[in-house]
Amino acid sequence: MPPLTRNSHFLRLDPWGLYSFFRSFVTIPFLNQDPKAINVVQYILESCLLRREKNMRDKDGKLVVDLPPKTVDVQVLQFSRSERAIYKRLEDTAKRRFIELDADGKAMSNYTSILAMLMK
Repeated sequence: MPPLTRNSHFLRLDPWGLYSFFRSFVTIPFLNQDPKAINVVQYILESCLLRREKNMRDKDGKLVVDLPPKTVDVQVLQFSRSERAIYKRLEDTAKRRFIELDADGKAMSNYTSILAMLMK
């Protein structure tokens, strides 16, 4: 796949596939922690994704999507001392920020920044 350029159509979904358009309406607002950024992402996803539930059936009663049973594989990872220290610092910072937002009654209106903290 060729590298992305300012004229790349990385989503192949106009106008969202245009780098400059996506950057203006998604990337920059998200980086600025604008709560509306998540709404734009939801709008993009709703317009291009088809949601199906595993129990949905077609007109003949056949399952629309035949999925295998769900499996859950939990793996416990061992951090090195330095990895644990980094993780702990990020966790403490995110927790402290959430407590501050919650105390100010702003936690729910800042879910994009909370999501960004959780993604680190």
